[in-house]
Amino acid sequence: MSYKKTASIKLNVIANYAGQGYTIAVAVICTPLYLQYLGAESYGLVGFFIIMQNWLNLLDMGLSATLGRQVAFARGQINGFEKFNNLLRSFEIVFSALAISIVLGVYFGSDWLAYKWIKATLLSPESISYCINIMGIIIGLRFFSTTYRSGIIGFEDQIWINKVVVAIASLKYIGAFFILAYISNDVELFFEYQLVIAILEAGILGSRFYYNLPPSVIGKKWFKVDWSIFRKILPFSMSITYTSAIQIIITQFDRLLLSGLLSLKIFGYFSIIIIVSGGIISLSIPLFMAFQPRMTLLAAKGSIDEMISAYVNMTQIVTWITFSSAMLIIIYPQEILYVLTGDNRTYIWGGEALRWYVLGSSTYVMGSFQFYLQSALGKLRLYVIGTTLSLMVQVPLIYFVTTKYGAIGASQLWFAFSLIWFFGWTLVVHRKFIPKFHFKWLIKDILPILLCTVALSYLIKNTIYIDISETRISMLLKLTIIGTVLLFATSVSVPSIRNKVLRKVIG
Repeated sequence: MSYKKTASIKLNVIANYAGQGYTIAVAVICTPLYLQYLGAESYGLVGFFIIMQNWLNLLDMGLSATLGRQVAFARGQINGFEKFNNLLRSFEIVFSALAISIVLGVYFGSDWLAYKWIKATLLSPESISYCINIMGIIIGLRFFSTTYRSGIIGFEDQIWINKVVVAIASLKYIGAFFILAYISNDVELFFEYQLVIAILEAGILGSRFYYNLPPSVIGKKWFKVDWSIFRKILPFSMSITYTSAIQIIITQFDRLLLSGLLSLKIFGYFSIIIIVSGGIISLSIPLFMAFQPRMTLLAAKGSIDEMISAYVNMTQIVTWITFSSAMLIIIYPQEILYVLTGDNRTYIWGGEALRWYVLGSSTYVMGSFQFYLQSALGKLRLYVIGTTLSLMVQVPLIYFVTTKYGAIGASQLWFAFSLIWFFGWTLVVHRKFIPKFHFKWLIKDILPILLCTVALSYLIKNTIYIDISETRISMLLKLTIIGTVLLFATSVSVPSIRNKVLRKVIG
């Protein structure tokens, strides 16, 4: 694929959702199987791995996202890749140093985590420490995977990348299931297998990224950090670094606290709640991946009106898909938990927490719109200010509420702050960059989708009852049908989709 080509946003969105949808589907199918073969306590280690990965991603320093933006920006410039070789080599050297630092840091801290932090009864501290060491190596490798993936997205080579997403997801989830079911249900073997997949993923993505680069970049081979390059991109990169760190602290602090407060077995069940609510955020990623490079490209060309049009379309479609999916979980939280876990205790205490976490996640997604606008323009000052204020207010409250009221209190606080961020700071950003835009956008493009989805969800909840005494397969089938109907029915509230349908009907 030539770096000069401009891919279709529509095809990229379809490809992204195919890849993301498949990944979510296999995760949903395999999660209860993992619980069955690993047990809740061993699965708690999987949940701990997710949290550790999110926290160590702070060391990314915004460089992977910066590389993706630099690729998209270079495509919008004449001779934009002229000095890209220096940038790429510098990034790779820095990430190699980071990966080594993570592996060593995790190695020296694994015993403390295994003996002092994690509360296990069935797993030995030695086994837990060994698994944590493997986690460190996997996280180090994923720095490279994330970086090359970001670069490929910058090239808008997203049809290819989603083929790889499907293949890797199949190996990661389905392959792991076959190992647990037919070879051994040892949690150590589970993480060893995940390490093999992480190595394979980094190699494949790295090869494709280099394939997309112009020959002038590929031909130059030298290993030296060009600090002048970093000085040029430092303001943007450090803005992403700083704000990413704050977002991770805000979104993961309660989970980190709960990983030490809850037993590993209960935390294993709680991890299901986190995975489901995180899936709502994951649903928005394919659209952001498709629209962000195009918005950056249009901004680089000075086509601001076209960029705003793309931004509006993005916010409409993201709101529709994210909120429609969230409402299915909000109206049937206990039923969904029971389908995933089959545990009577989990769905009773976890349903309320899941409802609030999903509400918070869907609102958080809509609150992130303004970040992508600022990122496309290369101006993140307001985002830095907003996240700083959030950090100062939220962290003390998260600590107090989580330690005193547990998962329920933490989930309700998550929703409250996400709501304030969406309605408050988005207004500030829009007034700065797109004057006289915000309220028209909110009333015309966003609120109709939200109101339509809530109204239809309320109708479904009061007319369709799902009995917990049914088989889990039967419940899953009903939930799937209801979710599909809800998604397609609410699509009429999306202006960009409705207008296309009307044009085809009239035409």
